[in-house]
Amino acid sequence: MPRNVKLFLVLCVAFAMWRLYWNFSFAIAPSAHWQELLSQESVEGRQAMKHGAYMAALVQTAYYLLPAAIFAVFAGFWGRNWARWGFVAILLLMELVPLLFAIYALALRPEFYSVVHHPILDWLHSYRLDAAHWAVWIRIAIKLALAALVFSKNAEPWFHKHRSPTLPHGVAHA
Repeated sequence: MPRNVKLFLVLCVAFAMWRLYWNFSFAIAPSAHWQELLSQESVEGRQAMKHGAYMAALVQTAYYLLPAAIFAVFAGFWGRNWARWGFVAILLLMELVPLLFAIYALALRPEFYSVVHHPILDWLHSYRLDAAHWAVWIRIAIKLALAALVFSKNAEPWFHKHRSPTLPHGVAHA
């Protein structure tokens, strides 16, 4: 296994752990802002907000993180070329889907604005170049590094080797 593929797998694990933390950070280490929002709500409102936050975290994990992990395993351990393309597609979707939803909600369905106001503004303002949004820039840098590692010159032979079904797994055909 090439060095860049090994680095890719290590960075995938680190990225997955970091995304899991951020997906569930409201429950792991609630921020003062989150606690203030909850304190302003009724008991039913708090329960609805917590339920919504858990559902959003589970959806992000199920729709993005699990498929990315599956693609990463097939690309990293078995050298499947289609899997590395699928992995990069998932990384792109992780950035594009919130943008498309923000455009939809703000431009085509303005009545949603009061419902999705906070998440959309968080997303739209997350690309500012200031220290308060360092996590977004680290996330983007990690995604770019993952794509660069899996498509590097060092990794190319891993994805283009020809395997014979009669040879043991992982043995290249001479």
